[in-house]
Amino acid sequence: MRKIVAFCDASYDRKSGAGGVGVYYQSAPDDDASLSLAVSGMHDCNYGEVFALWLVLCSVGQTMSPEEIKTFGLVIYLDSDHALALFNGEGEVKEGREFEAEMIKSARLYASKLSGLEIVCVKSHRGFSPLGMANEHCDRLAKKAMRLMRDTSIEVKPIKDIFKDKGGELES
Repeated sequence: MRKIVAFCDASYDRKSGAGGVGVYYQSAPDDDASLSLAVSGMHDCNYGEVFALWLVLCSVGQTMSPEEIKTFGLVIYLDSDHALALFNGEGEVKEGREFEAEMIKSARLYASKLSGLEIVCVKSHRGFSPLGMANEHCDRLAKKAMRLMRDTSIEVKPIKDIFKDKGGELES
């Protein structure tokens, strides 16, 4: 079974409220893709990490046909114990953060369509191993997006709008 390897990370500036998400797909040496996305509506970095996990699962789920999804595995590396615990049902969403629960619910729905999914929590800022370097690249993507939002006057979409645009279901 072929595997898609993805790294995801988030960055958040408390003072300005600026947020950024980085996603790095590492499928083969000559077939990489990176995403650096500035977002608003991020309550803290943990919230952004949950969004980044959802974004990876959503993008794979929406770009591959059901037949392709059955033949591919997906390995997601992240450096957030919080996002992984929520996804695995081992943590609780804080009061007032019901949208975070909606993102997890949607992420689980996308995950249920995959034949092989592995989500691995890695230590951040841990040297020059291949995993460490890929995680650092993803961290830089997230920080780049956050700084772009913080230091310029660009308009960015709130996380909730991106979620709705990509087919996430929100209960009113």
